[in-house]
Amino acid sequence: ALLASQGLTGVETSLDGPFGLYNLYFKGAYDAEAITQGLGKLFHGTWVSFKPWPCCRGTHSCVDATLSLVKERDLLPGDVEGVTVTVGEHGRALCTPLEERRRPKLSIDAKHSIPFTVALAIARRNIVLADFKGERLADPEILRLAQKVDWKFNPEFAIRGIEPGMVEIRLKGGVAYSRKVDFAYGNPKNPISPDDLVAKFRDCAAYAVNPIAPTVLEEVIQGISHLESVPDVGQIVEPLAREAALQR
Repeated sequence: ALLASQGLTGVETSLDGPFGLYNLYFKGAYDAEAITQGLGKLFHGTWVSFKPWPCCRGTHSCVDATLSLVKERDLLPGDVEGVTVTVGEHGRALCTPLEERRRPKLSIDAKHSIPFTVALAIARRNIVLADFKGERLADPEILRLAQKVDWKFNPEFAIRGIEPGMVEIRLKGGVAYSRKVDFAYGNPKNPISPDDLVAKFRDCAAYAVNPIAPTVLEEVIQGISHLESVPDVGQIVEPLAREAALQR
């Protein structure tokens, strides 16, 4: 809308033309009025999830359940006898082939593995970017725990969007604890805390090509945290631009 107000033109039939969005992707079955329903009153951006952990969002229900059990029950890695995760259709893809998911070779494979990320959650009580670096993939403790993770399929969990997940952790003494998560942490129905969101931002910022000074990072965090009172959003990125210019 802002570009159009400045006179920038585009393909006028991109939505309703014979090769437009509606006809090409929805075979002509559409309701154009749905686009403007609640315009200015409903803000769908508020229903976007945040990812608290740097792995596939499909792993997050099981990671969430695991972290909750580990922290609430103060479970130690050495006490774990076995783990069973219950998943839907997408979760099944993140558990198979099981042996490959238990011992991922590449960082991207580890991020798409429920057995590996659940093992990380048990051992580390958190998941950060460093956990997917090359040397971490061969961590004996993580691999030992991942070997104890098995899975079950529940067709009721196979829903559109991020599926529920259930985790059962069995201890060597015979006690078992389980937790089902319907909405993974970061979902608007299970919102992420401001502190955890800032922690994720700090973790990501640590990998910037141009190192960011702590004072600059704090300035950016404060700007984003008080976005409604910032007169010009350019002020938020200005400290980063200034820092990058000094490093040239």
